[in-house]
Amino acid sequence: MASKKANKTCCGCKEVKSVDAFPKDRSTKDGLFAYCRECNNSRSRAYRMKNKDACARRVEQYSASAEGQETRRKWYQKHKCRISQQSKEYRKTEAGRRETRRAHLKTLYGITLEQHEQMYMGQNGCCRICGEAIPYSKIYTDHDHKTDSVRGLLCHGCNSGLGYFRDSLKNLRGAIKYLREKDGG
Repeated sequence: MASKKANKTCCGCKEVKSVDAFPKDRSTKDGLFAYCRECNNSRSRAYRMKNKDACARRVEQYSASAEGQETRRKWYQKHKCRISQQSKEYRKTEAGRRETRRAHLKTLYGITLEQHEQMYMGQNGCCRICGEAIPYSKIYTDHDHKTDSVRGLLCHGCNSGLGYFRDSLKNLRGAIKYLREKDGG
């Protein structure tokens, strides 16, 4: 039941504004908030800043409720194409690549990006096996598949080689023996 008047005075800034400048409010006689959008937003922002803990608790409670989860699910369904596209674009940025690596390292190996970068610097930016200089963006994190603990940082070739030999010293010794026999020494 929006107002028939073309203008309204804001209770906050006391300016006469078009009714289009006021948010809708079904509980009022004219169907509009007493404050214009600008004043209403300022008041809401000030309230949230003053009552951060209470606001955070309400958001948390609503998010945990069945209604909140259903609202989130519907919103995601409506916007998933846009979210997917934005995520894809973000992952292409330097910040996106760093965040992806940070989450990957934490999830798989339980280490921070800073620890990983220190490990890289400790190896002088080189592969732990062949010693070849590798850009940080191209480095592979070698880990023990039984304990998931990080052993070192490798180039693609050395990391793949360990994988092909199934991290087996017996298989690697067999390969060394084979190469010595075929190379004659």
